Amino acid sequence: MKKTVPHNVARPLVHFVLCYILGIIGGNIFLHKKYVSLFVYFLIVFISMLVYAFYYSLKDMMGLLISLGIGLFIFVAMPLHQESKLFKANQIYELEGQIDSVKITEYYKWVTLKSVEVPTLEKKLKSRIQLRLSLTQQVSPYDYIKVEAEKLEIEPQMNPSDFDYALYLKGEKVAATFKAEKIVSYNIQTSIIEKAQNSLNRQLEKVFSSEKVGIMEAALLGDDTKLNEYTKSLYQNAGISHVLCISGFHVGVVIGVFSYLLSCFIMPYTLKQVMMIIAIWGYALITGCETSTVRATIMVTIGLVGRCMWQEEDGITSLAIAALVILLQNPYQLFMVGFQLSFMAVLGIILCNGEIEKKELEVEWKYPKWQCTLMIWASVQLFTWPVIAYHFYEIAFLLSLVNLIIIPIFSLIIIGGWCALIGSFILLPIALLLSQSIEMILIGIEQVVEFLVKLPLAHLCTGKPSMGEIALYSIAVLLIGAVVWGYCTIWRFYQGIFLILCLYTSSLIMKPQNLRITYLYIGQGDCMVMEMPQKGLFVLDGGNFGKGKVLENYIKYLGYSEVQGVMVSHSDADHIGGILELLDTSISVKQVFVSETDESEHLTTLVEKCKRSKIPIYRLEQGENFKYGQLMMECLAPGGNKSYEDANDNSLVCRLSYGKFSALFTGDKSKESDIKLYDTMEPVTLLKVSHHGSRTGTSKELLLKLHPRYAMISCGRANRYGHPHQEVLTLLEEAKVTVNRTDQEGAIIYETDGTHLKETTYRKDA
Repeated sequence: MKKTVPHNVARPLVHFVLCYILGIIGGNIFLHKKYVSLFVYFLIVFISMLVYAFYYSLKDMMGLLISLGIGLFIFVAMPLHQESKLFKANQIYELEGQIDSVKITEYYKWVTLKSVEVPTLEKKLKSRIQLRLSLTQQVSPYDYIKVEAEKLEIEPQMNPSDFDYALYLKGEKVAATFKAEKIVSYNIQTSIIEKAQNSLNRQLEKVFSSEKVGIMEAALLGDDTKLNEYTKSLYQNAGISHVLCISGFHVGVVIGVFSYLLSCFIMPYTLKQVMMIIAIWGYALITGCETSTVRATIMVTIGLVGRCMWQEEDGITSLAIAALVILLQNPYQLFMVGFQLSFMAVLGIILCNGEIEKKELEVEWKYPKWQCTLMIWASVQLFTWPVIAYHFYEIAFLLSLVNLIIIPIFSLIIIGGWCALIGSFILLPIALLLSQSIEMILIGIEQVVEFLVKLPLAHLCTGKPSMGEIALYSIAVLLIGAVVWGYCTIWRFYQGIFLILCLYTSSLIMKPQNLRITYLYIGQGDCMVMEMPQKGLFVLDGGNFGKGKVLENYIKYLGYSEVQGVMVSHSDADHIGGILELLDTSISVKQVFVSETDESEHLTTLVEKCKRSKIPIYRLEQGENFKYGQLMMECLAPGGNKSYEDANDNSLVCRLSYGKFSALFTGDKSKESDIKLYDTMEPVTLLKVSHHGSRTGTSKELLLKLHPRYAMISCGRANRYGHPHQEVLTLLEEAKVTVNRTDQEGAIIYETDGTHLKETTYRKDA
């Protein structure tokens, strides 16, 4: 049968942008020198081009290859890559530039500079610079600052579940981060936009109470500096945080209101469209031009220009143009969660709307409004869930239904907020009355959300999906769409879903059911997560206060929402702090184990938390043991109810056995304490080196008795204690032990089937 080659490719610009995006992905793989991934990438490109060549002309295929090459070249040749190499860590540089944005954290002010000049390098940067200032330093956007600053080293991603801060900075076009040592000069430069922002913020502070002004500033102006952490966390947990970030939703509300107002006046049609374009770009500038705002503004502009030319708008082409504009300005935006969520949500809306309109034309019958809303909501959720799961490891499952109510309510809040804001310039009492009504609605929303987040299945912990799982999910979504819109029979749908389930089940069956012990990097402290062969997690220590989120994220990263058991070796802050924080999260803990001889204020707090949550807590001493399937955990110390003055010596010492594999967990116990308990012990495979590698915790005699093959040291990067001490490293080297350190290698994973052992270090093997 002769192949039919079409004369014109449908939506050629969309094809071009897709290949440009593919080029960016290829450039990223190339820069990171992932040779296996690079081979797979070129294999996929080659097969895709063969398929494309079968349906379209050689000329079209060459055009796509060129667009792919452009994407790859632009990404690799970004000034950001070269400019980030200009600065050396811990050296002082003189910098001057305009302040682009200011973010306030608990300890510092972080300032982003643009148009930066570096006199010592005789260089003007095309990228941005991040500057750390003290909280007392008064700065604001658009001002010009000149400083002497020390180049800081960015903390790398040390655990697979950690937020990749270095990648985030690239998404912000930041080439390097500095700590200000001296401010040489500071010039205040107030732009018209800043004056407008300050004026609007001042009016909002007059109209709304201090408790709710943060929400209104975020929802109306995109300024979240006054948004308290509780509110931010509550909205994030409910999956409705998008209403507090200026996005396409806000742009849609504003353009709808402005369009209605213009319809009240008699003026030329084209003039109305031009005025709306000016208004929407003015709104984008005032609210900070975030990615989702720019995307929506570009799409609205294309639609309005199309109306002026009496052309029908194609949503997918407009979306492609918006993506191209953003990615030409900064290709790293492709890897940002905000970009991905914004574009996937809109793609779901466009495709669903297109099918609704098509079906209505075919059958000459309109779907009820509630049914259209439900279908669009389902489409958005199906398109965005894999992105949310990939970045956050859980999705708002039943809670996602809240959007069906929150979106229309917040539309009214935004309209009412702007009315109150504008009205405050004219008649303040009426604006205050309106603001009080809005605040009552916000209080009601918070109370309802607080109740809903506690319901079963409000969230679904998915873990981080693999590329294979995302591919199977995408095929399932396509099948659902095909059967809903009549492109596929229900019988074919069942066949397809059955095949997907078979493939997914077989991948689970083929996946080895091994014991996985992960030592997380949590700074100066200890934290171990053990995934058992029969499924289920066991946690030993949780690091210091402030590290509970690291532990929580890793548990969710693995796909768990509960922990079978938590063991605290002893109650020093760098072991128990993260556990105390974990008990306040949505992670369910079944039981807790502590040392029989341990006593402290932190331990008392732990006991009280366990009692409130009805979590059984057990005190262990020498001779006690417990089993989880084939796993055996034996307690070796403390013994004889003897309590030591040094809290470290009250540490639990436990031996884990699984087949031929064994591990010894020593807490912070000193080498002189209970040394005889090791006399009759058989050699161990893995030794958790006591007290972060301190000279007080490990002796030559201990190593001779235990003969470990691997030794794991958990300590912080450049910690003030100098851990691990060189004496201990020398002893381990002389004993021919393979040493792993969290400060150098990040998370360390030991995986075993009871006979063979596989070691993975995150920083080296990521």
